[in-house]
Amino acid sequence: MGEYQSIERNLQQTLRLERRPVAITFCDSVPAGVPAFTGVEPSSCSYWRLASSGRAFYTVASDHYNCPVGAYTHNVPLPPDRAGELQATLGGDQRIRGVRAALGAKGVHRALAGAGQIAHRALEVAASAKRERRRRA
Repeated sequence: MGEYQSIERNLQQTLRLERRPVAITFCDSVPAGVPAFTGVEPSSCSYWRLASSGRAFYTVASDHYNCPVGAYTHNVPLPPDRAGELQATLGGDQRIRGVRAALGAKGVHRALAGAGQIAHRALEVAASAKRERRRRA
């Protein structure tokens, strides 16, 4: 069993995950050998579900516009006509503070910088692709 297969299995067992762990990579350019996502999903979490089923693909910023929370955590700015959706979704400042307190969080985690593309793959699929790139180099 490969190292990442073992890590994937351990994560699933330890955390009692119902789905496979997913690797998400923020990319400045189109990731080699990874197809663009086609279609529309209602939330950024939907992409994780698809990736955990074994699909590998990348999304672009506009793919995350349907999910203001996902856009925020991925550091994807919403277009001006949708900019108020995050506050509307979370119900304003009071509700955001309540969510943070309930989760014991000091803040909502956010990617440090936005990216042009975001690659989504199951953990072992991502590791296999990385090994293949090294082998070819």
